[in-house]
Amino acid sequence: PTSYRTMAKQSDVYSDEMSCAKDSSIIPVFAEALQDSAEQKVIFLHLIGNHFDYRERYEKSFAQFNTQEDICSPFANELTSKEQETLNAYDNGTLYNDYIIRTCIEMVRKQGGMSAMLYFSDHGEEVFDCVKISGRSFGGGITPTMCEPPLVLWTNEEYRKVNNLYLDESVPTCTDDIIYGIMDLCGVKYHLYDSTKSIFHPSYLPKERIVQGLKYDELKTKYPAKSCK
Repeated sequence: PTSYRTMAKQSDVYSDEMSCAKDSSIIPVFAEALQDSAEQKVIFLHLIGNHFDYRERYEKSFAQFNTQEDICSPFANELTSKEQETLNAYDNGTLYNDYIIRTCIEMVRKQGGMSAMLYFSDHGEEVFDCVKISGRSFGGGITPTMCEPPLVLWTNEEYRKVNNLYLDESVPTCTDDIIYGIMDLCGVKYHLYDSTKSIFHPSYLPKERIVQGLKYDELKTKYPAKSCK
């Protein structure tokens, strides 16, 4: 059987009304989806992640970063107490987000069968890394960290025995072409498929990365990496 369902849908867009929601609420719903009787299935999980307000993104037990000594930023000595709280909250939210991802991977691992999981976020955040601000912006205010979302691929042994995915971690990619990689991940093809746009295919050809009309490589030059103080 084939199932098409939308589960635990709270909103089409993020809003302040969702500020108290925690991504752990998706875990029992994900467990239910894993039990679906379809022989083959794909499940999409849309997390709030570490979206601002960072203080609302994690459960209290994940508040591991709380002091000035926990701060890692090239602007550490210049941050106000409120900015320090913001940075610590972001780190706590990242810790919690990692926990959610790891929990989902372990759930899939225990499920058995041929399985894979791909995680990526829609954007990054500037939190006192390149400039002394937190959040994200558009146009001329973009920094490299705003457009460096993580991409994590996990596959189990059963999957690797059948699907030998290609992946060169040193090659740059863009999330706007990730659909082609997802198709290779799922073993799906259609007439508009283009292997040169799939990060999981040997014929993949990286393209110049453009963000809001700005060249990513030029952003990296404009904002060179700085070490924590």
